[in-house]
Amino acid sequence: GSPKKKKKIPKAVESQELELEGTSSAALQEISTAALHVSEVMKDLLCTADSIGEQPEGYVNDLMFLREIGSSATQIAESLDAPMDLSSEDPIYTDVTLERAKRLAALSYELVEDIEMATDGYEEAAAQNVDEVKSLQNVSKATGHVIEEMQRLQGERWAAGVLAEILEEERRASLENGEEKEDEAVLQVVAEDSLVFDGEDPKIAKLLRRTLARVRGESSGFDEAEKEDLHAAFLRFKVPDSADIHKDDLDALLNFVGRWVPPEDAITEMARKITMYDYMDFDEFLTFMTYYDEFERAEQERIFKLYDQDSSGNISIAELRCLLSGLGMLTLRQMMQEALAVVDKNWDGELNFEELCCFLAVYRGSEGFTKEEVESLKILFDSEAVQEEEKPGRHDLPPEPKLPGKFLPSLLIQAFGMQVADNVEELQQQLASGQGFRKTSTTDSGESGCATISFKEFLILARRTREMEMMQLSKEMPGLMNTPARGSSGDFDSADSDGNGTISAEELYQFLIGKEFTPLKKVVQEILQETAAETLEHSEGLDFNQFFDFLFIYRQRDGFAKAEVDRFRRGFNEYDQDRSGEISTLELSDIFRDFGYRISVETLHHYIDRVDEDGSNQLDFREFLRLMRWHRESELDSCKAVFNSYKVTQEGSEGIPRKKLKAAIEELGAIGDVSIIDAEVEKLPKEMPPVDFDVYVHAVDASRLEYVRQEKKKAGFTDEELQRYTESFQKIDRDGSGSIEGKELLKLLEAFGWEPRSKHEREVLLERLNTARKRAREAEAPKVSADDSAEFGYWEFIQLARELNTLHEKAKEQAMNQLMEEVQFNQKEVNQFHEVFLHWLHVDEDEETAEKAKELDHSDAGLTRELVRRVVRNTGLSLGPERKELLDSRLDTLEEDGKLKFHGFLRLMRWILDSDFGEINSHMQQQKK
Repeated sequence: GSPKKKKKIPKAVESQELELEGTSSAALQEISTAALHVSEVMKDLLCTADSIGEQPEGYVNDLMFLREIGSSATQIAESLDAPMDLSSEDPIYTDVTLERAKRLAALSYELVEDIEMATDGYEEAAAQNVDEVKSLQNVSKATGHVIEEMQRLQGERWAAGVLAEILEEERRASLENGEEKEDEAVLQVVAEDSLVFDGEDPKIAKLLRRTLARVRGESSGFDEAEKEDLHAAFLRFKVPDSADIHKDDLDALLNFVGRWVPPEDAITEMARKITMYDYMDFDEFLTFMTYYDEFERAEQERIFKLYDQDSSGNISIAELRCLLSGLGMLTLRQMMQEALAVVDKNWDGELNFEELCCFLAVYRGSEGFTKEEVESLKILFDSEAVQEEEKPGRHDLPPEPKLPGKFLPSLLIQAFGMQVADNVEELQQQLASGQGFRKTSTTDSGESGCATISFKEFLILARRTREMEMMQLSKEMPGLMNTPARGSSGDFDSADSDGNGTISAEELYQFLIGKEFTPLKKVVQEILQETAAETLEHSEGLDFNQFFDFLFIYRQRDGFAKAEVDRFRRGFNEYDQDRSGEISTLELSDIFRDFGYRISVETLHHYIDRVDEDGSNQLDFREFLRLMRWHRESELDSCKAVFNSYKVTQEGSEGIPRKKLKAAIEELGAIGDVSIIDAEVEKLPKEMPPVDFDVYVHAVDASRLEYVRQEKKKAGFTDEELQRYTESFQKIDRDGSGSIEGKELLKLLEAFGWEPRSKHEREVLLERLNTARKRAREAEAPKVSADDSAEFGYWEFIQLARELNTLHEKAKEQAMNQLMEEVQFNQKEVNQFHEVFLHWLHVDEDEETAEKAKELDHSDAGLTRELVRRVVRNTGLSLGPERKELLDSRLDTLEEDGKLKFHGFLRLMRWILDSDFGEINSHMQQQKK
């Protein structure tokens, strides 16, 4: 766009010592003028930087505009004097608000420097869309932050009235001059409530205004939304067949909604002021909460003063974690940072009492979860929630979606991982029972708990789940919530090897070795950065809260790095085509193939047995992630075995010499192309100490990823399988051109039994041909034919073969599901019978050959009659002439080509159990005893 005409910027007030009284108007005039101009400049920059690179041919105009913005911003910075040291303890201005303006000017000046650096190379970069363009877009983000701070600057409460007058005078002057004034839309100064918090979230702004009003004594009571939340919590503790709660449940109710729980005598005293009886109705409960708010605020002020040792009216953010522990709150780093970003308005790293109350409001408003976590929980909630019907006589709040209680465990497991399974089951049982969350017991009236859950309650229950995990951990580690008890036992003490009350990064790593997952240092360091970055910067150890924060995320991700979890999620979503949130065994097989692993369906079934909690033979994402963890552990066990066989000890540390690293990776047999391993090893320095286990695993992973990329064109087929398809293709492709035409393709498909048999199947085949071409292109296969063309290349055929092969496998799986229904065996039982079947199929082979044979396709394999008899005898039954004749008679109806295949084997097992062949049922009962 064309540059705007800039207004002349007045000179800054040069006086360095301004008294607040009598000079407010002049001081605020200076701030207002500078802020308005910076906001205008920054708005222009924001719009321009966001559009950079979209129309490269206009880069000259963009460049001119950016340079003019840079010039204007420089004038603004200079008008507020030279940039100052933000850590200065001797500010030029004694007035607090002017001091903030100085800080903001310094930030503006830094942005000017960024603009100048970015525009230096922009003329060349605009045509290429490279680094300078990205730099400008990064500047735009910082610009947005400046605009927000400008809005906050105008919101100083003591200045609101004067600022409003100044703006009104400027507006009138602009109208007299015929100019359009846009600044008011940017600043929106409201004299009666001028404090502007998170402008992007009106709910947070409303929450904080309400909090400040109460802290300042300008407001009391509860609005309708607050009453609704309190009423929902009240119902969870209501005595069955009544409209009351018991006073002895007040502490549990406060804990349920995430509030500080006062001493028992304080709760009793507040309740006694309201009623002399043991029960209170909802109106009385609201009165109790009014008293409670006052009592809680007094306690917060008492603890605040305890930490404000110099009586400055501020506490440091470093002290905040300890203060929050004193209030019984679970403090997690990421949420603390997010809440502080909202309430620490003056960037000084300290909180006054009002800011502390605002911090607590934000923290509790989201139940201690970050915005990202709340959004993820909302997506989960919405996936199963149903819209409630509008209740007669209730028009104050609209009806909202509610979650049926039966979905609570699965959704919380999806959110936090398999680690919380036991605790969420307990929560669901509490919700479903008439007792609910009450401590007091009553005669069971048969009334059950509320069947549905609002999103607010879902957040509460998610918080309680995390707290239950922490309490469970604290039982193993006494003192977790506060100061460790000396002489205590448990995981924390075993991790704290030097007994100093904190855990270093090295102690943490050593502690994780031998636990449920094999720890890799890159994963440990990543999560430590998320949960205790400041502690690491100062080379300090983790306290109990940080230790829990780390362990919770580590287990939530099943020991994987965040990028790995994201990759698994993308793979899962790609194959969850019906968006059911679940995948089948065959879809799982495809995912493994895409990740570079070739695993038989039988092996996958055994993995599924370990994680499929509900026995559905379908996996949700959490079950899938745990399955990937077990597979990863199996892989790491192989890596450990090879590492141990190659490692040497040098200068007190163990590792594999660089010259032997290639052989150590090859020995795993996971990468079929030696040149890929060579390339990965070459990336390491020539002269280096022996590589440790983590470096070895990284080299293996990197080699596999590159191998998978190069092998993708093979569509997951083994070299032996590929050879079979190659030979069949070459028989049809007689001229050796590498492509065949329509009729030849049909002959090729017929050879594999895949030919279309109807008009509909032919139409579907044409769609699949284009899909195969698309996948061949994605796999970077050579000579891929155009969509809808008459020709069809070799690598396209390989992709088509994979899809048709998968369809064939799905048909087999569907047939097996129907058979399972017929014989009334569940998946776990079928897997156990398959183990028996495979064992006897290879019973006469040596152990190594038999183990390798289990990975082969056994769909056409079968047991001889003699082997079937051995299976029966192995159960402890004797086969006399009559039983042998009865068994042979049954086998006559089940065998195919003289052999008993697996589906026949299942039918035989069902017949043996149903007919109680040889009194096998009583025999098995006796064996169990």
